[in-house]
Amino acid sequence: MARVSAYLASDNTLHRDRKLYLTHEQNLQAIPKIRELIASKVPASDGTPEGDAAREALVDSQLKLLTDTIGLSTLREILNVRFVAKESDGEDGEGAGTGAEAAAATGGAEI
Repeated sequence: MARVSAYLASDNTLHRDRKLYLTHEQNLQAIPKIRELIASKVPASDGTPEGDAAREALVDSQLKLLTDTIGLSTLREILNVRFVAKESDGEDGEGAGTGAEAAAATGGAEI
């Protein structure tokens, strides 16, 4: 018989490996923080119940766009893109130079 294992996340979803499980848990922890950021940027309502409901609907729609439509894992991949300096021969023929080497050593990008 084959051994079947899965990781149960805090929202009762199952994940086939530890990496997917940890990514999902990180996303679950990020959602309330993202909601707070969105809420802090959305203008305050006019104080009426209808205005409050409209503001909450706007915050929820923006959060849904980020979490469901785009996806937090996709956003993480997009935001963690590392820019690597293109190697080209300089005037002295030494390639990209020490700046690119230092950037590669530190994991950053040469600007």
